[in-house]
Amino acid sequence: MNKAVLVPFSHSNSETVLAWRNSSRVRDNSIDDAVITNEAHAAFLDRLAVDTSRRYFVVEINGVPQAVLSFIGIGTEKVIWGCYIGSEKVQPGMFPMLACIGIRYAFNFKSTRYLNSEVAEHNTAPLKFNAFLGLNDVGAIEKTTSSGRKVCFHQFSLPADQVDCILDKARKVMTASRKEMLDSFEVKK
Repeated sequence: MNKAVLVPFSHSNSETVLAWRNSSRVRDNSIDDAVITNEAHAAFLDRLAVDTSRRYFVVEINGVPQAVLSFIGIGTEKVIWGCYIGSEKVQPGMFPMLACIGIRYAFNFKSTRYLNSEVAEHNTAPLKFNAFLGLNDVGAIEKTTSSGRKVCFHQFSLPADQVDCILDKARKVMTASRKEMLDSFEVKK
């Protein structure tokens, strides 16, 4: 059986997370595009340990780390989510599955009314997928990254009453094994 597991960020997976996060491919699509040091990441983990509104996970597929999912605002009406695929070789159907897992995870909290995200304008694959799904593009905003680059970010919002429709559309482009993982994903404590 194929399995997806959300493993909370910890000191034990720091090396993997930092290698992915500090790659130019991931930094190019981030507001904070600086290289993160081991010390800064350790301090971030310490803050996460006491901040119940933020959740960061390494997504393992059949025991192999593949991606990161993040959630900010857990316990509020508006949750912001993000993801990046760590593996250089992206497996077919990975992003649709991650998006669906993110949606299911966030809306599992009864307080969540909206799931929001931002996508850099040059990150065309997620922009096209969001358009395919019919996610509400609520505007674009130019932001300055930590290195001083000006980047336009498209902002999306998924209201709770549209979740089922969006999940149904996303499932149509997923392989059988990705659907299996979506239907049975686990969150490690």
